[in-house]
Amino acid sequence: MSTWTNAQRFVELALALELHMPGYVDSYFGPEEIREKVKAKGSIPLEELSAQAADLLQTTREDESLSRDRRTYLLAELTAMQTTLRILRGETLDFQAESRGLYGLSPAWTDEIVFIEAHQALDDLYPGTGTLAERRASFLEKTIIPSDTLIAIIRTLAMEFQERTKGVFNLPENESCDFFAVNDAPWTAYNWYLGGYRSRIDINTDLPIYAGYVPHLVAHEAYAGHHTEHAIKEQVLFHERGLLEHSILLVNTPSCVACEGIAENALDVLVTDEELVHIFRHVLREAGIGEVSAEQLVRIRKVGRPLNRVGVNRALMLHAHSASEEDVVDYGVRYALMTEERSRKSLAFLTDPLWRSYVSLYALGYELVSHYLGEGEDCVERFQTLLQEPVTTSQLMAL
Repeated sequence: MSTWTNAQRFVELALALELHMPGYVDSYFGPEEIREKVKAKGSIPLEELSAQAADLLQTTREDESLSRDRRTYLLAELTAMQTTLRILRGETLDFQAESRGLYGLSPAWTDEIVFIEAHQALDDLYPGTGTLAERRASFLEKTIIPSDTLIAIIRTLAMEFQERTKGVFNLPENESCDFFAVNDAPWTAYNWYLGGYRSRIDINTDLPIYAGYVPHLVAHEAYAGHHTEHAIKEQVLFHERGLLEHSILLVNTPSCVACEGIAENALDVLVTDEELVHIFRHVLREAGIGEVSAEQLVRIRKVGRPLNRVGVNRALMLHAHSASEEDVVDYGVRYALMTEERSRKSLAFLTDPLWRSYVSLYALGYELVSHYLGEGEDCVERFQTLLQEPVTTSQLMAL
């Protein structure tokens, strides 16, 4: 690693920025001497890092040794890095400018009629009496996975999804991941990619985990979502092709858009609705839940998909429209049909400086990737492309 390259400068700059913003580097599995070099320098003033980022952006534009796709990826990530540095230096950006600078996205408000129509479609799927929200809450209460069996159920399902993924996509032979229960986190689940094709996936058990959510959780975090993407890209991009910039995973950059889009589409790529019915039956049986129909869970999942856009509206309310936290809580209860406890808990994610604009990526990343995948036989092939090739937000939008 003695050769001074723009890719190495990119990695060093990201590691240096992490010292000012813990959590910015989600994972690093590149040469240890680069990390040690950055540590030895200590914390570099933000003004100096900003100057380095500007210079690196210019030299990357002029670097004729880089392929067009590689240059496009680095320029997009560096532009986002500059935005993060502007925020850290105290510059006030409105929510749209922040989202464009970090992700290349401009989150738009979704008219509530979209949510109301989803409510109407969901109305017949929740039995009993009372309002839709009351019936949904009663239904969800019946689907809570007991805490003493949760991780075992998830691990068993992950093994099945792992085999399905191996049958379709080029997973590294020695990849692995495991799941653990944790508390006091702003997210529901998190994939900590450890490098070497390994992941630790933490499940936040502060609030109940419902049976209808478990297959999506496993697919999103592990197979064929985050863990699968990270492991394949580590093998293909870093080890096989020697692209140093892919030895580091960053938060608050355009690469996260495709990453979340891949994870949000993973379950639909991996299983059919008919297969999902059998999977839900297994989860319900292992959890000892007998009053719920697996077919019902599949229909609820499909019909309720538009409600994912509620999270984008809530972020806009909080950060662009100056709404109070109580109004945002109420909005989640009314339109996402969340319990008040869950809606209030999600404020920790919406208000965290690292994650506040990230929440839009779940819905918008899903839509961009879903549009790219389309339907039919090419869907799996296109998903494989996303798993092993770097794709920027602008490239996704152009597809």
